[in-house]
Amino acid sequence: MITNGMLGSGMETMPGFASGAGMVVVSGAGVLDSYVLRVGDTAQGIFRIDTGGTILTDEAMTGGGGGPGYFIFNGGTLGVSTRNAVRNPNNWLHGISYAQISTNGAIIDVRTYNMAIPQVFDTDPNLAGAADGGLVKLGSGTLTLSGANTYVGPTVVSNGTLAVDGSIACVSSIVKSGGTLAGIGTISGDVTVQSGGTLGGTGTVNGTALVGTGATVNPGVTPGTAGTLTLSTVSCTGGGTQENSPWAMM
Repeated sequence: MITNGMLGSGMETMPGFASGAGMVVVSGAGVLDSYVLRVGDTAQGIFRIDTGGTILTDEAMTGGGGGPGYFIFNGGTLGVSTRNAVRNPNNWLHGISYAQISTNGAIIDVRTYNMAIPQVFDTDPNLAGAADGGLVKLGSGTLTLSGANTYVGPTVVSNGTLAVDGSIACVSSIVKSGGTLAGIGTISGDVTVQSGGTLGGTGTVNGTALVGTGATVNPGVTPGTAGTLTLSTVSCTGGGTQENSPWAMM
């Protein structure tokens, strides 16, 4: 357990390696900065980030030995390591048996990097039907989620871009000033775009898009390129902006 200070590793951190199950918990003001995380190997391995804790890594993946691996978010932050951030940006988290979001949610900070996570995020089953804490995206770079994510808590884009190329089943999403929610995938719940925020991409929003004063709807894969963004229902509070062609939004 790391509750204060930083533990840095230029090698791999591997709970569950060889014959013994292992667990790493980071909480409080604790920081784990590890080159690679191998989550489970021949035995069960668990990483858990509690409130205040931070794990920085270049890549998190299965150990490959057949033992189950768990990556559990409960209020802590997953961030990009300062060691080798471009090691595997298209597979930042991948192949782990279970990546679960618990009561206090997940915070993911890409800083200035563009990182992609094919790993699926689910609700912690220990919540026994209660809602999880959702996901907060931080950093000026782009985070791409390409899995079929089933967590139900709110998704918050604080800044930078969250590209949903797979799907998210959350009940609501909030795009704050300086943030962009885009991608080619499907968002199940309502999306609230606050002043200074942008809703873009060529995906589908099955809930209501609530576009506030000073917010922008910008369909298309890239800014300035027209495309089709499918919105089930749109509610504008006035003063929002639609960019690209007038037929680009359905």
